[in-house]
Amino acid sequence: MFTLARLWMLNALQNALQKLINGDIDVATQSIDFTKPIDLKLATSKKNRPTAGTNWFKHSGDKYPGLHLAVGKTKAMWYLRARVDGKPSSIRIGALDDLSPDAALKQARAKAQHSRNEATREIKTVADAWQEYCQDATASERHLNDLASKLNRNAAAIMRKHPADVSLLDVRRCLMSIESVSTRHHVKAALNSAFSILDIPSPIPRGKLKAKQLGKVGKRTTLWKDFCDAHAGTDRHDWSPIWKAITAMGNASRRDAWIVMLFTGIRATDVRSLTWDQVDFARRELRFEGLKNGEDRNIPVCDTVMLVLKSRRSNHTHVFAADSQTGYIDHLDTLMHPTVKQDTGKVDTKGKPIFKGIPILRQHDTRRHFTSACGPARVPSYAAAYLRGDITSNNSDDDMLMHYGEDLDLHACAADIEQVMIDRIGDSFDAHELFKVDI
Repeated sequence: MFTLARLWMLNALQNALQKLINGDIDVATQSIDFTKPIDLKLATSKKNRPTAGTNWFKHSGDKYPGLHLAVGKTKAMWYLRARVDGKPSSIRIGALDDLSPDAALKQARAKAQHSRNEATREIKTVADAWQEYCQDATASERHLNDLASKLNRNAAAIMRKHPADVSLLDVRRCLMSIESVSTRHHVKAALNSAFSILDIPSPIPRGKLKAKQLGKVGKRTTLWKDFCDAHAGTDRHDWSPIWKAITAMGNASRRDAWIVMLFTGIRATDVRSLTWDQVDFARRELRFEGLKNGEDRNIPVCDTVMLVLKSRRSNHTHVFAADSQTGYIDHLDTLMHPTVKQDTGKVDTKGKPIFKGIPILRQHDTRRHFTSACGPARVPSYAAAYLRGDITSNNSDDDMLMHYGEDLDLHACAADIEQVMIDRIGDSFDAHELFKVDI
């Protein structure tokens, strides 16, 4: 009988514990005034914290319905205790140090709303929301992959958060930490897209984080110009350091992608995602469908680009194949000057000064360098825009010239631009030796 009684008591305790975990039994909860900092301070003071378990507190009035403060040995967290689908549930909101009671309640309501929606309940992170958005997005796969890469590189902390936990301040800090102005705008747009499928408000309300705050796209100078301005006597038209920085790369695939970008002026995303079925060796052209300007286009390329492509022929789908989620190179890091270093003002353990590289080339700079070579090559602006994959012009006369200009040899234009670039690179240029192939 004694044994049976003990078994019965143990079973009852287990059932009670399970009900407690499920929220079916209310834990002992003390009432304090969440609006009074002194009450919160006393509840979380070191002497009042439990040595084990959790102390639970709720607001003494009706201002914060369902909001609870859980104080443990080391942490104090806000929780929402509410019913979801008729079942009691405890939803973790965030730390007391990070959220005021008002902010915690606002976030709690968003989480409760999110949890009650059967369609979005399984979305636990912003990354989940982004993946869900991509399922039915009308944008091209290449564009979505590019945005996903930018989110992973620049907004990883936000992507790991529950959607209701993301604040405007989180997004602002994230965006302003991104060096590239255009990338800031891309990441902001992608985050808005992820939140567009949810039934909770976006952390970026309309009118907040305007373009003026994020910076205007297109106003930034090239890193090479910045370097020349900072180093008196440097010839801005001497591109040999840029070429040496590219050709010194140990990864041939990345090196070649840089060269194609430099000698075509085509956007980095379109070059990095290039597939072999887009390459027409016979016509010496690259075929693009759905460029950023919305057009499909066959773009003539110069000898240097053809040398790169011929040297890379393979059975891979992508020209610049990589072991990545997309199957091609997702991003190209900024290149440093091959010889000039900058003193950091710090010393190592042996007392020697620590130097760091000076950036001279970013992905978007290649489009500007290509464009700067078009003037000396006497290539019309509308033809240069066509070769870069841009809208040819806002001028209807230029559009007509482009459409009917059968006498304009775009291959010759590409060759003239190439020659200007080779002249600027100087004696260090030898594509035939680099790639070991002939045209």
